[in-house]
Amino acid sequence: MTKSASGLVRRVAFLILIVLAPIAIFNFPKYLTHVAEYDQKVMFYTSLEGGSRSVLLPHSRFESDPLSASPLTGFFTVSLGWEDDKYLYFPFHVGRLKLWLGNSLIFDSEVKDGSKSVTQLSYALVEIRAPSLMKPPNQYGEVKISFELTPSHRGLSSISNIYIGNVDTFSVPILKTRIYYDTYRIGLLGAQSVLLILLIISFIFRALGREAIAPILILTFLVFMGIGSLSGIIPSLFPLSKFVLSTLPVMVIALNEYFGYIYSNKPPPISSSRFFFLIVICLSPPILMVFGIFDVATYNLFFAVPALVLGLFAFSVQGILSYIKSLRIEIGFWALSLTVMFSAILHDFLFRIAVLNVAGVTAILSSSLLVIILSATFTQVILRSKEQLASANKILTDALADQSETLKSEFENSARLIKEATVATEQTRLTRELHDGVLTYMGIINALSEKAVEPTLQKINQLARYAVNEIRVILEARPADQHSLTIALGSLREQMTDPLRTIGVNVEWSNLALLNYGKIDPKVLMNIVRIIQEAIHNAVVRAGCTHLSVLAHNNDDEYKIIITNTGGRPFCEEHRRGHGIVNMVSRAASFGGEVTINSTECGAVVTLTIPPSEQRL
Repeated sequence: MTKSASGLVRRVAFLILIVLAPIAIFNFPKYLTHVAEYDQKVMFYTSLEGGSRSVLLPHSRFESDPLSASPLTGFFTVSLGWEDDKYLYFPFHVGRLKLWLGNSLIFDSEVKDGSKSVTQLSYALVEIRAPSLMKPPNQYGEVKISFELTPSHRGLSSISNIYIGNVDTFSVPILKTRIYYDTYRIGLLGAQSVLLILLIISFIFRALGREAIAPILILTFLVFMGIGSLSGIIPSLFPLSKFVLSTLPVMVIALNEYFGYIYSNKPPPISSSRFFFLIVICLSPPILMVFGIFDVATYNLFFAVPALVLGLFAFSVQGILSYIKSLRIEIGFWALSLTVMFSAILHDFLFRIAVLNVAGVTAILSSSLLVIILSATFTQVILRSKEQLASANKILTDALADQSETLKSEFENSARLIKEATVATEQTRLTRELHDGVLTYMGIINALSEKAVEPTLQKINQLARYAVNEIRVILEARPADQHSLTIALGSLREQMTDPLRTIGVNVEWSNLALLNYGKIDPKVLMNIVRIIQEAIHNAVVRAGCTHLSVLAHNNDDEYKIIITNTGGRPFCEEHRRGHGIVNMVSRAASFGGEVTINSTECGAVVTLTIPPSEQRL
């Protein structure tokens, strides 16, 4: 299946689920109040209001002014045997229900049930006995039961179908009602409370940030609604459920904020205007009650609940369109939960104003789905945020490492350049001092002794010329400024060839074998130059040679420079312990090279072995 086809299938399946969800919510009360087994079923009653007429059950009536509302009155008949102990079962009723068998009051819901919260409905199971007048042979007869249903404080009167049977017949429907309105509701309240406490603790200790504010507000509303629904057990909690309904607009804002968070993966910014609006919403009901403009029930019915219904509808449509566009699973689940919540609140609202006759507080079921999806989506978004944060941290760490390496390299280059600049500056200063000082004096000595005829002065003139040439070689040879052995030795050849030929030495010099030698460390280069200079100095000054050859060789990356002198005195073994030769050997060993000296009949052969370069040209 292609990606586009898969996306189409997911969109269609999602839309089918969105359509089925409201249908399931609106049919849930029918399942909850369904009675499968019974002896008789009363589907009509005779109304005593404004004349006798039949009214279809279930029946609901709403009056906007509860104080002036009139009760529903009427009667119905059941078939009863003189030995039967039967029960009347009302799956639900809203308002104070009274039943009379003949002239005897047999049931009063206010005495039995007390106050009920807005999230709980009453059911009635009433025992009826055959009147004493019903005796054999009249074993069965019609029994007239009258009732009066006083509207609740919200102006609603509602009564279900009426079933007649044995007490065991109604055990299953009653069990379903008790599990849903008592056990399930209390368990849901416990789960909501634990989740709310965990979120608050995480927020206080900064494990979570602003993203936790909207879920905390949503859960706070649900928890207080759940606590208010316990008024059947604790009657003093009954006003709490009415006041919590007044804060429904706060929940609308929280739902909107949370949807924005899961859609953008960014916590909503803190807005002072939004905070002020929340305070106004929370304080409006008590202020309106103090001034007598509204009571809480009217405010809830005509403002708070419609605001929630319209808000949920808008958010449901927004969520559905967002999922169809993005196909993000968390948005789809959130849109589904909002659709279920909207359907449940709409159903309960329509029942409260008597548009629907079948009662059932579906908000309990929808809030449980909301809590589950809220927990799942919030966890998924938090985990995704942590993954994105870890990924961003990794990218930042890698970038910092790269930057650190770059800075380190730049620092090393800067340090090298500074060092080279310092060395160059110092070498320039020394060159200037030697040139302007020592060379000046040596030039004067050379000039004064140049035309002398005495052997001693001629010797001084010769030594002066040697000294001048040596100093010039030292001053002009700057291997630290070069990285090529061929170039450095070529420069040395140019500096030494003419002076040597001037004093009568025939020179042969070739560096061709070093052309493919790679870059070389400046310190190694300086040592090689110094070894060659020392070998040439010994050949000219000490051996008095007339012929000098400096030849480079390369045999399978084994590089050698061979300095051969002839026409002079042979090499004496005693000279191996001299400082010049010891320095040559030491310099070669410092970079892994080797110097060997072999004597000939009229001179010597100096062989300098150089290790291969690590960087090829």
